[in-house]
Amino acid sequence: MPKNPPESMLHRLRQRMSRCARERWPHVDAVTVRFRAGFAYVAAELPDGHSLPLCRLHFTGVLHTWGFALYLAGNDSCKDNVLPSGPPAGSPEEALDCAGAQPCPVRLISPGDPIMKSLPPLPPQVAWHDTGTGVFPYAARVGEHWWVLRLNDFPEHPLYTLFIDAQVIGDVEDDPATWQQLPSPATLPTLTAPERAEVLHLMAGLGPYGAEAGTPCAGDWCTCSILTDEYAARPSSPPRTSAE
Repeated sequence: MPKNPPESMLHRLRQRMSRCARERWPHVDAVTVRFRAGFAYVAAELPDGHSLPLCRLHFTGVLHTWGFALYLAGNDSCKDNVLPSGPPAGSPEEALDCAGAQPCPVRLISPGDPIMKSLPPLPPQVAWHDTGTGVFPYAARVGEHWWVLRLNDFPEHPLYTLFIDAQVIGDVEDDPATWQQLPSPATLPTLTAPERAEVLHLMAGLGPYGAEAGTPCAGDWCTCSILTDEYAARPSSPPRTSAE
């Protein structure tokens, strides 16, 4: 059975997690970290007394780098995942930020919070692909994971929302840095038909802004209400406007 890291390292990890939580989420009472068999299980302690599991970290042998697994409430387990910066391991703070942005009964970062001013860079040798749909126009295969960008009805909502394996990472605001990272889909390589079908299946139900948090937008001033799975599956969906 894997052993826990030295006690001094465990103490340091708890300190870093607590400091990060205090800065990001003042409405959370505390973040707890418990260790078992080489893993650190992280949870948020809420004012109403509930404990909200967030993620699991795996000790890599280096203090500043921990493997990341996201807690999935649907089956009450943790699944290995990648961080917004691309790799499956990183700093405890990045892991906590990523976990706190996920849809959950009490979302720590609310939909619409401008948590990213530009996109995290793709890993080397990985490129965005044209999906052929105006709802999720960009997708990239990063190892075993799908990075997908949803195009929102801007300016009613943030310009894009980034997902990794259908788990929301965060909103991306309208910013020149984003324009430079995302050339027109027409200039990109296209997904194969099986890849496109896989992405659309993965993103089913996530067309409207806020659907990732269980509260899909139904506003009168945007087009979220028409963004059904059938609409997303239309080949080369035309650009949307609020008047559509």
